[in-house]
Amino acid sequence: MSEPAKFRVSSRVTTAILRYAAAQGLDVDALCRDLDVPRRQLAETRTWVDAAAVRTLWKRLVEATGDPDAPRKVGEFAVREGAFGALSTIMRLAGSPRRLLARIDRLAGYLDNSHEVKVHRVGTTSALIEVKPGAGAVQTAAECAFIRGLFAGLPTLWRLPPAQIEELSCAMPLDQLPPLGGRVYLLDDTDSVFSHPVGDPTDLRQEGPRRGDGTFPIGQVAYGATGCLFRLTWERPSGQPWWQRIFPNSAALADTITGLEKDLREIDEMYEEMHRASARLEQTVAERTAELERAYRETAALNEKLKRQAQLKSEFIADVSHELRTLITAIVGFADLLSSQIYGELNERQHAACERIASNTRTLLLMINDLLDLSKLQAGKMELVYEAVNLRELVDEAIATVAGLSEQKGLTVHKQIEPETPVRLNADQAKIMQMMLNLLSNAIKYTDRGHITVRLYSPEPGWVALAVEDTGRGVPEDELPFLFEEYYRARGEGDERPGTGLGLYITKKLAELFGGRVEVVSRVGYGSVFTVVLPLERRRIDEIEEIKDLISLDPERNRRKALIADSNVEELQLLALSLEAEGLQVGVCSDGRVLAAEIHRFLPDVLVLDPLLSHKDGWTTLQALRADPATAALPVILITEAVQSDLSESLGVTESITKPFDAHEVVAAVLRVLGLPEEQP
Repeated sequence: MSEPAKFRVSSRVTTAILRYAAAQGLDVDALCRDLDVPRRQLAETRTWVDAAAVRTLWKRLVEATGDPDAPRKVGEFAVREGAFGALSTIMRLAGSPRRLLARIDRLAGYLDNSHEVKVHRVGTTSALIEVKPGAGAVQTAAECAFIRGLFAGLPTLWRLPPAQIEELSCAMPLDQLPPLGGRVYLLDDTDSVFSHPVGDPTDLRQEGPRRGDGTFPIGQVAYGATGCLFRLTWERPSGQPWWQRIFPNSAALADTITGLEKDLREIDEMYEEMHRASARLEQTVAERTAELERAYRETAALNEKLKRQAQLKSEFIADVSHELRTLITAIVGFADLLSSQIYGELNERQHAACERIASNTRTLLLMINDLLDLSKLQAGKMELVYEAVNLRELVDEAIATVAGLSEQKGLTVHKQIEPETPVRLNADQAKIMQMMLNLLSNAIKYTDRGHITVRLYSPEPGWVALAVEDTGRGVPEDELPFLFEEYYRARGEGDERPGTGLGLYITKKLAELFGGRVEVVSRVGYGSVFTVVLPLERRRIDEIEEIKDLISLDPERNRRKALIADSNVEELQLLALSLEAEGLQVGVCSDGRVLAAEIHRFLPDVLVLDPLLSHKDGWTTLQALRADPATAALPVILITEAVQSDLSESLGVTESITKPFDAHEVVAAVLRVLGLPEEQP
């Protein structure tokens, strides 16, 4: 069982355990052996102990006494024998059970910081009290029994008989229950409760389904609730003056005063140590801030240097590509002249050699053109020449251009124009032809049998889509995010198809220059559909609305995963759509019972968590994640009604956002945690 490090228990509790053990004649040294906390600290009443050590102590006490009810007896013993030190005196000063219970919520923090006490009703001889484990805390059987013992023992402060305790609900999870009535209770994956006799797990009996609020009644108690609800009943206090019962003699009064003075001195020492620690922390923060600022300046300078180098590279490629294109065009021209036999007849081998020179040089020219276009796009120097374009004619021309390639592979290329599709638009005809040829040549390159279809349709008013569908091998899902990355080439085993890996990257960039987008859908073994969606009218770049691609064209974003855990369906859908629009892979979960399994399956880079999940709260799952080395470092963005800074810090929450939230705020936080810019490049 893992517990957040901030959950600590007062050594008043451990003092009570050790005093009870000594009264029972147990070996106290054996109880304390090999604990992370020294016995001296366990026996004081003014320090704090990690909750895990206290639970180990409870377990050893039960084993040593052989009495599962020992924690309850410790609670009664601690109150009756004044084992809480000065706190026992403070409690007696209340004067009566009624007055003490009326302020018990303010005294609970003196014992531990993982429980909240709420007083629902206090009467003269009865009270209704609720005790809730803090967020992220998991209640144990020993803690429940100890709390019952405390409440039962309160009247004994005034020499009254112990209170009668009636438990109405218990915050202990069903999977933590000790045997009840000689039976062990179990919860299966379908939220059904079963039980079997102690020692005979084969004799299963179905008890029924867990209720919608997460509880299951066993007898008169609802287990699995969010809090423990107790009804206390005690005898009416006597009329004896309370101060006579508190201080029966002057020696007792002097001892109490001495104890309180010692407490005050230790509190002063604690405050002084806190001030010293605060000063050290401020100095450390100042030093770290200076280091971060220096690192930021160095990073900014390096970034500027890299930008300048990238610009110089693009300019160099543009210049060299232009010169190479001029030379290669001349080579193709001379080869064509030789093939035409204008300078004299060629024999068959000479003619074939000239055609081979011309063909290979044209391929080289296409590669040089791709490099030139790439450098222009990266340098922001690509210009569009707008004119009236007839898409029907362009499609026919593009199909005719690739006819030789398709016939060599035995493929047929079809044309399909849906009714009422606008075929005229204002655009750069050469650039649209370039995009169509890139998609068609890719389709032919990666299709070995079947056919290719060029389809024109209107996805929405004011837009036209040009889709190239093939029956090729398809693209694996894990390669989709990289398709539009420069120089990337999808490859199969033994695949040696030629190309620069720039065609799809240039197609995507050209579509964006028009104010459009590129979409892709693919399935291995069935083929692919690449679609260019363009506006019918020219659009200025500063007027283009945000474009949501079917997949992100930024491969870095599309590799990153975000998991959203929220029981509110509307919020879940809003955040999922918002993060998908940023190009991230998004998973969702609304059931706290399966959140941990979903995290290990999906392997997210960041978790967006509303801890108030259905069936099982997110704090418990987050606590378990931090205890698992595989997920201990998972960044968590918390979305909650009220931010609990201490708890969030102890559980390693990266950022916290208070409801109601703005979706853009959450998206910005996710991108910030992942180290991604808020706008796609």
